Amino acid sequence: HNSDGAEERLRVLGQAARAYHRTTTFVEMDMENSYVKMFTNFFAVKASDSPIVYLIDTGTKQKDNIAKTKDVTESGIAQLIEDFRAGMADTVAPQKEPLDELPIDWETRKVVYLTSENFVNYVSVAERSVLVMIHRESCPHCKSLKPIWEELAEKYKDHPTLKIAEMKSGNVAQIKGLEVN
Repeated sequence: HNSDGAEERLRVLGQAARAYHRTTTFVEMDMENSYVKMFTNFFAVKASDSPIVYLIDTGTKQKDNIAKTKDVTESGIAQLIEDFRAGMADTVAPQKEPLDELPIDWETRKVVYLTSENFVNYVSVAERSVLVMIHRESCPHCKSLKPIWEELAEKYKDHPTLKIAEMKSGNVAQIKGLEVN
């Protein structure tokens, strides 16, 4: 948010939130905050667009699940929600993380590196359990877990049946039968 009109926007969001509180979560973001900026690339949100309302549907598997409006009035927000529900809103898909190639050293790394190319064969070995962190490179929470994941891999590096692995989320859609929620 910008400080100009922020209180009024919060009041309007509060009114809309009361009307749609059972089906929609409202989040007001400070677009100047560096932590918030880490998420904006994924959702194709631009600080230069603000004030703006984005509706991001996280509850379905539909590909295009982001809609937006510059009409930040209560009626504009309500119209966006109603249009989205009716399938009439202009929507876009979040940016996809690109698929990556299988590195030569994928199995000898401290944290085993999985892609859509080797995932099924590696995790389906009956004598082995694999703990996989599926992550996005742009996700701050994922980044904060990486050192912990590496510590875990170090701790269990000599374990005969437990392996610690990671895979970028862009690979998930390419793996038949794998569903991540």
